Amino acid sequence: MAELTIRRRTRRLGVALLLCSLLLAHGPAALGLSSTSSAGAAVERAGGLRIMLGSAAIGAIAGGLTLTNLPIISTFSIPIGAGAGIWCAQLPEDAPFAKAGDICRSLGHAATVFFKEFQSEYKKQSDT
Repeated sequence: MAELTIRRRTRRLGVALLLCSLLLAHGPAALGLSSTSSAGAAVERAGGLRIMLGSAAIGAIAGGLTLTNLPIISTFSIPIGAGAGIWCAQLPEDAPFAKAGDICRSLGHAATVFFKEFQSEYKKQSDT
């Protein structure tokens, strides 16, 4: 039973990462966004593409952990969390929930820094 749950979560995380990689590789048209200016504005509001993707990754993890026990929503918990992370990173600094946007952007930045360091350490180990 536990192995089946791990497989489901891994599959959901894979789908969320596939969507993010499609956006990186082929731009906003890959996800059906109508114009590149709206996608560019969203990335700009989030503080950059790396921060947006980091926020999506943190949101996907949080969504996978918190929405697991809900009957129908649990199937889409990781993409919902990723979308919430992206939305939260775009909150303006003068909005009533500006602190939440700052936290999401900070977590997104921390996630990308962690990934970059992890990647460089892995590369160092594979070179030796």
